[in-house]
Amino acid sequence: MHEGVPGMHPRSHRLSRALWSLVLLVCVRPATAKGPDTLDIASAALGETRRVEVSLPASYDWATERRYPVLYLLDGQTHGGHAVASSEFLAAQGQLPELIVVSVHSTVRVRDFTQTDWPEAWIGGGGAAHFTRFLVTELVPRIERDYRTLRTPPFRILAGHSASAQYALHQLATAPAFFHAYLAMAPSLDWDGQLPVRELESALPRADRPARFAYFAYGDDYEQALARDLRLARALAAAAPGTLRAQVRAFPEERHSALPLLALIDGLRALYAGYALPEDLAAKGLAAVDAHYAALSAQLGTPVAAPEAALNEVGYWLLGSERVAEAIAVFERAASENPSSANAWDSLAEALEQGARLDEALRASRRAVELATRFDLPNRASFERNLSRLQEKAAPGAPPRAH
Repeated sequence: MHEGVPGMHPRSHRLSRALWSLVLLVCVRPATAKGPDTLDIASAALGETRRVEVSLPASYDWATERRYPVLYLLDGQTHGGHAVASSEFLAAQGQLPELIVVSVHSTVRVRDFTQTDWPEAWIGGGGAAHFTRFLVTELVPRIERDYRTLRTPPFRILAGHSASAQYALHQLATAPAFFHAYLAMAPSLDWDGQLPVRELESALPRADRPARFAYFAYGDDYEQALARDLRLARALAAAAPGTLRAQVRAFPEERHSALPLLALIDGLRALYAGYALPEDLAAKGLAAVDAHYAALSAQLGTPVAAPEAALNEVGYWLLGSERVAEAIAVFERAASENPSSANAWDSLAEALEQGARLDEALRASRRAVELATRFDLPNRASFERNLSRLQEKAAPGAPPRAH
């Protein structure tokens, strides 16, 4: 527990403890983050071996009950590092759920990411259908077999830059059902008479398309390139009502090659707009929080339960308002829905202590220490101090018990 501050009002102390608990929640991760899993997939669809790196969320090893959305990142050899770091940071700040990031390395980009052969400009294009077979029949089934991805339904995000963003737009136009969100960062739009835009102009007005999300970002384009960007923006805006939630963003000071660093962050935030709990919602109670995430679920087309951090925030607001019984109920739910979270059990222990239910508080605190020890979490010492304090409170003067 966060130590009290002299002169601080008890309610302020509890609110500061809530902030401290959120800090601990961010820190609940292995002491040493492991690197990505490297897969070398012998692809029949591509006729070659393709390298893929799978980066798992910070909670993956200990939160064994959780399943995760997946970001399939094309040109992963270039963008995997910043994509993983950005998604981890945004998730730690509560702005989006943790993601599994699958970084797909590229070999012959013009071949894989173009939908037609265009010999007047490039030699060897037109292999997008083969690359799609690789994704749909080889890579994605393997990821969903071997990792704890969301299953009912899955939630797959496809992201690309330049030529690979052109491919993402091609998939959005021609086979939108397989992926659920498309992030196109500075896509190549001039291919074969602006075919990427023409495909979307033809496809998006159809009312029978599944509801999807599309993000399009462009940089310091001008003249003909800017005209193509604006044409694509108009095509996205002309989608049939209810079929496409689209976000278009201009970064006029960013060059084509540097755009993905900012655009990927912006695109993920746009996709998960509303994921972070609004500041005033905790005070409105758990029903309002659940209603908020129900609306977000409808927007995304996939179930989104109130995350542990949101429940923590509600629980500590209730504790700070001296509504202890309600706070205990919220923390009990957080521990029930996140049974492997040491932080959830530690927070429940504090609420039970406030409710003078000391025996139950001790059990919850022991559970927090047990989990922190099992998974070698860096905040284990904090949980051990909380348990020692509770043991002393329960039996003053007794020698401390081993944790």
